[in-house]
Amino acid sequence: NGALIVADHPDLDGTSQLSIEAWVYMDATCNTAICGIVSKRVNASDNEAYILYTNNGRLAFRLAAQTTQQLDMGTALSNNTWHHVVAVFDNSLNDSVTQRRMKLYVNGVL
Repeated sequence: NGALIVADHPDLDGTSQLSIEAWVYMDATCNTAICGIVSKRVNASDNEAYILYTNNGRLAFRLAAQTTQQLDMGTALSNNTWHHVVAVFDNSLNDSVTQRRMKLYVNGVL
């Protein structure tokens, strides 16, 4: 229900490597909606951005740079429970398979 705003800095752009982690409390509201966790608009002129969010209760991570890449968890997060979530992006792998460059962890499990 709250938001934290962090001042912009180039180190937060994350277009080559990025890790985001947060503690989130899931409730019924996010079972039927999109609920943002962390987002950053890198560059408005060329639409670079990243967002970690839940979509109908499932954790998702989207990164838009030259192309848009997205990774979604297959199962929904449990309601009325705190979850430790982590999104990792590593473009240095030089791999075209999104699942190898992007990873999502919930409570330490990939």
